[in-house]
Amino acid sequence: MRPLSTVRLDQSNMELSKVLTQGGWRRTASLNIILDLTCGIILLVLIISLEKPGSSFTTSTIIFEGDSSSNYFMQVLSAPSREELDKAHGVFLPLDIGIPSFKNMQSISHFKKICWFGLLLSSLPIHLFFNSSIFETYFQGSAWGLTIATEAFTQGASLAPAGSSYPAYEYVPYYDAYLTSTTEGDPGNNRIDGYGLAVPLEQYANKTSTIRKNLTETAENSSGWHMLDANTCRSEYLLSCKARTQYRDVVVVIETGTNSTVGWSRGEVFNLSRNLFQQWDIYVPPNDVNSLWYSTECTTTRDIMSLANPNQNCSNHCGTALGLQVNVPVELPNTTVSSNWKFQFQSASLPGITPDTVADYGYNDRFSNLTVKYCLAQPASNVCKIGISNLLLFIVVICIFIKVAQCCLILWKLPYSSLVTLGDAMESFISKPDPQTFGLGTLDRLDSYRLENQPRRYWSSDDESHLTSAIKPRQWHHPNRRFLSIVPRITWAHMYILLLVSITILSLGLGFSYIYNKSSLRAPFGPSDENRITTGFSVGGNGYFSALLSANIFQPLLSLCYFSYNAFFTRLLVEQEWNSYSLRSQPLRVSHPRGDQISTYRLQLPYRYSIPLLLVSILCHWFLSNALFLFIMEGGYWQGFSIYDAPSYFHVSEDSLIALGYSPPAILALFVVACVIIPLPFLFSLRKLKGNMVAGGSNSLVLSAACHCYVFPRPGDDEERRRGHSRPEGSQIDCQDDNTWIHYGDEPGEHVPLDERIGHDSDRISQQTVLCGTSSQTSPGRNGESTENFRSLEDDHLIPMAEDLEDWEQKLRELSQSKLKWGAMPLPNDLAEAVNTESGEIVMHLGFGDEFANIRSPQEGGLLRPAY
Repeated sequence: MRPLSTVRLDQSNMELSKVLTQGGWRRTASLNIILDLTCGIILLVLIISLEKPGSSFTTSTIIFEGDSSSNYFMQVLSAPSREELDKAHGVFLPLDIGIPSFKNMQSISHFKKICWFGLLLSSLPIHLFFNSSIFETYFQGSAWGLTIATEAFTQGASLAPAGSSYPAYEYVPYYDAYLTSTTEGDPGNNRIDGYGLAVPLEQYANKTSTIRKNLTETAENSSGWHMLDANTCRSEYLLSCKARTQYRDVVVVIETGTNSTVGWSRGEVFNLSRNLFQQWDIYVPPNDVNSLWYSTECTTTRDIMSLANPNQNCSNHCGTALGLQVNVPVELPNTTVSSNWKFQFQSASLPGITPDTVADYGYNDRFSNLTVKYCLAQPASNVCKIGISNLLLFIVVICIFIKVAQCCLILWKLPYSSLVTLGDAMESFISKPDPQTFGLGTLDRLDSYRLENQPRRYWSSDDESHLTSAIKPRQWHHPNRRFLSIVPRITWAHMYILLLVSITILSLGLGFSYIYNKSSLRAPFGPSDENRITTGFSVGGNGYFSALLSANIFQPLLSLCYFSYNAFFTRLLVEQEWNSYSLRSQPLRVSHPRGDQISTYRLQLPYRYSIPLLLVSILCHWFLSNALFLFIMEGGYWQGFSIYDAPSYFHVSEDSLIALGYSPPAILALFVVACVIIPLPFLFSLRKLKGNMVAGGSNSLVLSAACHCYVFPRPGDDEERRRGHSRPEGSQIDCQDDNTWIHYGDEPGEHVPLDERIGHDSDRISQQTVLCGTSSQTSPGRNGESTENFRSLEDDHLIPMAEDLEDWEQKLRELSQSKLKWGAMPLPNDLAEAVNTESGEIVMHLGFGDEFANIRSPQEGGLLRPAY
C-alpha cells in the first residue's frame, strides 16, 4: 500500500498539471509565471556565481573591468465573479468587465484585493532598484606625468633623475615648510603650487623609487607615443580643462639653447657656490650632459560646482611649470596660438626664494624661457567597470519570487467563476439571466451612469418600481456614436492627468537641461563621461539612496501612465468586440470554450495592439533610464562633493564621483515620443462604431440587460416545448397582495406559490420587477382577451414551469455556446399577440439570438420590446 503522503503528492501534481494545461487566460498566466521564475533564478545565480573574495552581500561586485506579468495578473484579479456582480447589481452598481479596473476593488473578494495590492507593492522595488542594481563606471583621469627634455632623452641619452633645472633650487625652502603642515600619507597635499608633486631629493638617488622607475619607463617608451605639434600640445595640456581621457603622460621636447643637442651640463645652467657642490654632486654630476630638464607628477581637477557656474576655474597643478597660472578658466576665450610655443619655466618671484639663495645657486637667466619643438603624448587606456549591487539585486530577486508565489496562488486558488473576458460575462448572463435587469434591454452606458449615481437601495415587493416603464415597447433611435462619446469622462480624466503631469515634468527637465547645457541640447545620448551632472546631492550617509531613488522615481510614474494608457485601449477594444456582435454572428471568446465558443491567448488586446504598446513602453523606460541615471566617475577629475561612503559600497576608488547624471538628448527623445503618443487616444476615439448597438461593452449592467434571450425553435424541436418559454395552455400569471402566484393547468383555483414552483431564491430575483409591475398593460390578447388581469402578460414567458426548468436552462446554455448576433427579432407568436400595439405596429424583441432567430438591425423609429 502506498504511503498517504505519496498519494497526496500525486494528487497535487495531477491538479497542478490540470491547471497548467487549461486554456484561456490560465495558459498565458502559466507562461508568465515560468518567465518570472526563470528571470528570478537567473538573477539569483548571478549574485551567487559572481561573488568574489573580499566582497560582501551588502556591497557590490565588479563583474567586468576594462539593459512583467503583473499587469496581466492584476487585470485577472480585478475581474469580478458572477456572485460579486449580482451583489453589485442589487444596488444597480455597474462593474468593469474585460479591462484593468481599480473601480472593481470595492466589490471583489478579500483574496483578490490582497493579491492585487501585493502585486502592486512587490512591483515598486523592481521599478526603483533594478535599473541601478547593475551599474557602469566611467573614467576621467586627473593624474598625468610631465617630462620636459630634449629629443635625445627619447633616444636613450643619459639623464640625471633630478633634472638640469634643479627642482630643489626653486622649491626647497617652500617645500620643507610645506611638508610640516601636510597630512602624512596624502600625496595630494605634497603638491607645490604650479610645479606638480614635490619629491624629496633622496628619492632621486634611490633606483627603486617610484620616480626613478617612472622616468626609466618614460625614456624607454615615449618614442612610440603619439606626436603632437606645439600648438595641439599646448591646447591639450595647458589651455583647456580636459580630463585625461585621450592622452595621459606627456614628454615636452624642447630646444637646449646651447651648442649641444643632447642636453645641458650643470655648469651651463647653474653657477653653484662651493658649499653646494657636495650636496648636488650626488644627484647631478658636474661634467655630465643631462638630457632631462624637469619631471614631475601632475593633476588636472575641476570642481563639480563649475557645472552650474562656467566662470569658475579648473586647476592644473603643473600650470606654472609650463608658463601659465595654476587656475585655468573652464572656458578660455578664443586666442590665436602661434606655432612656436615658448614659455617661462622659472619665475623670480617664487615663494620662499631669498636673494641669498639666488646668489648661491647662480641660475643662468638664458634658460628662463624654453622653446617647445613638439610633444610625445601617451595614449590613455581608460579603465571602466561594470558591476552589480548585491543588495539591490537581491531585493529585486526577492520581489520577483514573491510575485511568482502570488501568481501561482492566483492560478491555483482563483475561482474559475471569475469573468475575465467579455465572452465570460456574456455567457454567464445568457445562461443565467440577471433578474435585476429584466426589461432593460435598451440600457446603454449613459443610462447605467444615471443609475449608478442616483441614491441606491434594494428594491422590495412593496416598492413602486421606477423601472416598470422600461418594460413597455420603446422606439429605437439609431445611435450615431463615436468611441469618443463612449469612454467615460473619468477614464479620460485619469489618463490625461497622468500624461499631462508627465509631459510637464519632461518639459521642465528639457528646459533645465537646455539652460545648464549652455543653451544647447547637444551631448552624448545616455550615460557617458561627457554627460552633465546634477549638483543637488551633497549629502551624507544616505546620499546614495537619495540619488538612487531620484534616478528611478519617475519609473513608477511611467509604469502608471502605461497602465492607464493600456487600460484605455483595452476599453476601446472591448467596445469594438461588443459592437461587432451587431454586425455578424460569431462565437463568444471565453476562458473555457465549449460548443462553438473560442478561446484566445489574450485577455483583450490582440497582438496588433499589445505588441506596439509594449514596445513603446520598453522604449520609454529605456529613454528614461538614459535620461536620468546614477553617475559613477572614477579618475579623480571631478572634485568637490560626492556621496559619502558610496565608493566603498560600489568597490570603486576613493576619488570617484558618484552623483545624479542626465542626458539632454535622451530627455528630448522621451519628450518627442510623449508628444506623439499623447494625442493617439483622442485620434483613435474619433472613429465611428460600425454596428447599430447599445454602447457599454465593458459595463456589467449593460451586458446583463442585453443578454436576456429567447431561444427560437430549431428544425426538429417540439413547438410546444420551445426551451420552456412557451406557456402551457390555460396557464396565467396572477398577483395577489404581496405574494406572486402562478396559475397553471385547467383548474382555475389551483394556485402554487412562485418560490415552490421554480425553487426561486428571493435574493436572486426581485419579484416586483419581474412579474408585478405597478402599471398593467392593456393590449389585445389571444382570442380577443384583455391582458388587464395579467400584470404584464409577456412576463409569463420569463418563468418556465417546474418540469421545464431543466430544459429551459439547458437551452440557454446551448444558446450561449452557439454563434450569436445582437439585433431585433420577431417575438414568439403568443407573446407577439399580447404586446403588439392597437395600431397594428409590430413590436420586435431586442437582444441576442442564434442563426435561427432571424435577427436584423433595429430600424429607426421601430418599436422594440427589450428582453423580458
